[in-house]
Amino acid sequence: MTTRWIFGSHLSHDLPIVKEADKETDVFLFVEAHSRSTWQNYHKQKLVLVFSAMRHFAEELKNKGYTVDYREAGEKRAEEDKEAIRKKAASLKAQLASGAFHLDNKTTSYSD
Repeated sequence: MTTRWIFGSHLSHDLPIVKEADKETDVFLFVEAHSRSTWQNYHKQKLVLVFSAMRHFAEELKNKGYTVDYREAGEKRAEEDKEAIRKKAASLKAQLASGAFHLDNKTTSYSD
């Protein structure tokens, strides 16, 4: 199984991370992160717009037969779920810092 993390700025069916997904085994992960508003200076209404677009895109993927794991802001999750997200975020951060990960039309999926 591969978890494909979709960010609010990458909501397109034309991206390789979506086009190359396997409906039988892959899972799309969406996370509404309020920490995003502290990471970048987002207006609250813009965050609402981004989260709404993410929810609609996730629903489109579900309707096409993909498995979607959507984490809403403020949703109570088990500690192990939170820890799994922290580990994936740390892995992505390390890849970005090392220069091994490029955002120029390339995507990465994470295997569990």
